[in-house]
Amino acid sequence: MANRRDKPKRKKRGAQYVRPRKPSRFSRENVIWHRVVTVVALLALLLGGGGFLLLRGVREVRRVLLEGNSRYELRHFEISGDGSMSEERLRALSGICEGTNLLSIRFDVLERRMERNSLVESVHLERHLPDTLVVRVKERVPVARIEGIDSTYCIDRFGVALPLFRSATSLPLIKGTKARFRRGELVNDARVGTALKIIALCNSTVTLGRYLSIESLDVRYSDYVLARLKNGVWVKIPPRSLRTKLRDLATSVKLATEQGRSPTTIDLTPDRPAVFVRETASSE
Repeated sequence: MANRRDKPKRKKRGAQYVRPRKPSRFSRENVIWHRVVTVVALLALLLGGGGFLLLRGVREVRRVLLEGNSRYELRHFEISGDGSMSEERLRALSGICEGTNLLSIRFDVLERRMERNSLVESVHLERHLPDTLVVRVKERVPVARIEGIDSTYCIDRFGVALPLFRSATSLPLIKGTKARFRRGELVNDARVGTALKIIALCNSTVTLGRYLSIESLDVRYSDYVLARLKNGVWVKIPPRSLRTKLRDLATSVKLATEQGRSPTTIDLTPDRPAVFVRETASSE
């Protein structure tokens, strides 16, 4: 059988070469995810705009029906303090007057405005509809005087510097600080804080107050506060265990008084509870 030469295959007419498509960088999952993000963003935008419009609508209704209603005009304004500040001064400090819409008064703003005054410790507010506002002011009470570099101030139990009152001459004097003070500012000194604790403890009980009448407190020392009592006794008081140390001091002063002795110096700095006293004979 003769070899038959293979004839070349003819291409079919109309057949075209198609280049294979490259895979898209966005898979089907990515397309779905982007669509979801787009829909969520549109919904958030619509809801946010709706919420903003709703909030504006509520505020407008409040303004028209409540804050613009003459029924809620302030007619009874009761304001008072527990100290020396007069009613006229407190009214001026509040900035509120009769005729103001009661519902337009923001309590947080009013409190901050009044507490900016160095004499105001706290403010209590009550609103009684339709036309009454009650303001009760707690004033700062000076517990001591304090010497600064440039001047002497009063200071309250929290350590806030106050103006020097004429009636404060009998208060204990805190000295030994090397700082400048400003009215209404907190005295940020740990040694001054110790002195204030000593004063507070002496005023907390009848026994301590009877035997420990403090004239001055020198806070220049790092290990103790040097106190001078009004009976002339000098006392070294460490900053630790103040209540116990002051009780020991009161007991020592009481015994010395009952026995007719006149101690000049009492040292409370040792760790052991013993109190060391150097005495001089009392005058006849």
